[in-house]
Amino acid sequence: MTNSLTILHVLDHSLPLRSGYAMRSSSILKFQKLAGLTPVVLTSPRHGAAEVTPEVIGNIKHHRSDEAAVQNDCAGSKTPLLREKRQMQYMERRICEVARQEKADIIHAHSPSLNGIPAWRAARKLGIPVVYEVRAFWEDAAVDQRKFSPGSMKYRLSRFLESQLFKHVDHVTAICEGIRAELIGRGVAPDRLSVIPNGVDPDDFDSLEATDGVARKYQLKDKRVLGFIGSFYRYEGLQLLIRAVEIISRHRPDVRLMLVGGGEMESALAEQVRRSGLEQVVLLPGSRPPSEVRDFYAAMDILVYPRLSERITNIVTPLKPLEAMAMGKLVVGSNVGGLSELIRDGETGFLFEAGSCDDLVYTILKTLNEIDRWPIVTQRAREYVRHHRNWSEIIPRYCDVYDRTLRRLRSLRRSQSSAAGA
Repeated sequence: MTNSLTILHVLDHSLPLRSGYAMRSSSILKFQKLAGLTPVVLTSPRHGAAEVTPEVIGNIKHHRSDEAAVQNDCAGSKTPLLREKRQMQYMERRICEVARQEKADIIHAHSPSLNGIPAWRAARKLGIPVVYEVRAFWEDAAVDQRKFSPGSMKYRLSRFLESQLFKHVDHVTAICEGIRAELIGRGVAPDRLSVIPNGVDPDDFDSLEATDGVARKYQLKDKRVLGFIGSFYRYEGLQLLIRAVEIISRHRPDVRLMLVGGGEMESALAEQVRRSGLEQVVLLPGSRPPSEVRDFYAAMDILVYPRLSERITNIVTPLKPLEAMAMGKLVVGSNVGGLSELIRDGETGFLFEAGSCDDLVYTILKTLNEIDRWPIVTQRAREYVRHHRNWSEIIPRYCDVYDRTLRRLRSLRRSQSSAAGA
């Protein structure tokens, strides 16, 4: 049944924009296509498209939404949450339009609820099932971005709306166990909830295909390189990592730290490096194109994820550590819930006490001094990714969810038909 289905994925944004969200979406689309499904995409106005003309990315049609239509509708208004309300109204119409055009069998909306609520409304109008995927909770992300504070009216309202959404959609998927536990706590029945975790395509992170171009360009010969590749969000704890490296470099002058990426903390991190006199120790190559990522991984010995202990980091698992593991690299992370779900301390990587500069320094120095353990740990990590976090192994879970939601809907319709004829 599954192989003939057309799935309309409603996304916040997608490629060619670069983010962990976009990369997960791209992998889902690619491997669903390989599994025989027909995925199509509709992105929200937050993607920032200048026009709604579809574009084809990776042989998959991506419909866009009109960002200007929502902006113009809200121009000059100071009404709280008016933009969000208008966006959801617009998206409901747009989802109905694209779903009809593509003859969608299922609508699969991905968080935030700005996508989920209009997808649920559109699905009810069209008489088709809707699956909602929770990658993070909108209110928690908004708190980290300083858009509103915990416990504020906006926080409570967004939490309430999404909790109501969970009760109405046909099925909910979560990207990790932390989110699953939260959803059950909010009243989602376990039989309507599935965990479909982050994964990677191991073929994209084949270390044999990497070059030594980065090592040569940044003069890393005979150096031990700590690294981070990703977005520079505040909760990533990169300021803590720079402080730790300042101490580590006194004991190990051969150590270099390479922070690859950009984002809200980019200028603050550059200023911290300058103030600390670490320009020769901490390298900031900026954001790099995907074609270079494998070479940057190859130049690094240990990937460090010093996430701070916050609600969002304790619930949500990141994608990047899985890429590092697939590349056969050592990983060191803080013991927040989202990382301890991925890294088994002492087996597939190493954990330190979140927020503790002293423990981070100790863990990195200990790891650097135990080089004989590296091959065993990295091999275990690669096997974990290949057998448990490989997209080709994960995608069948979506097929099962789609089949179950369709069977449930058909059973409901038969029951309603029987009741009406009684």
